[in-house]
Amino acid sequence: MAARLGVALALLVLVTACGWHLRGAGQGALEGQRLAVQSEVGEGELLQLTRQSLRRFGAEVVNADAEAPMLVLLGNNTRRRTIETDDDGRARAWELTYRLSFMLRPAATSASGDERGAPLIRTRTVRASDTYEAAPRNVQAEQAQRERIRQELRDEALRLMLSQVASALES
Repeated sequence: MAARLGVALALLVLVTACGWHLRGAGQGALEGQRLAVQSEVGEGELLQLTRQSLRRFGAEVVNADAEAPMLVLLGNNTRRRTIETDDDGRARAWELTYRLSFMLRPAATSASGDERGAPLIRTRTVRASDTYEAAPRNVQAEQAQRERIRQELRDEALRLMLSQVASALES
């Protein structure tokens, strides 16, 4: 019993020491960083959520013309695919995948903010996916479940993106 406890404690120390953390533990990972955000997919919900998430991670969100690295949101989409069907060919289970594409550009080298140089992160896409059961007799419930899962996947993709941004800015 004591040996098992010793092994468990050793694994805990090892995992913690190598930098592995539980999902969502990135709060403050961008503490004190100034960061501009630009969206090529419009001024909608994704841009607002990205700014909120950056602030939650400790970043100061600044205007695009500021001398700060720029996070560029390039696109996002959600795809649904059937992963199981019944004998009549109707969906019994779905997989929902959310993709978020972005790049990170360095701080501007000119007063106009136009010259930013090579990206710190070239175009990259993060993905989050989950599955859920079809509800053929309750379409509204299935739609509500799909929307809830889509929001959770979007939030996970934002965390993945910001984790990569934090890593790139640390180097």
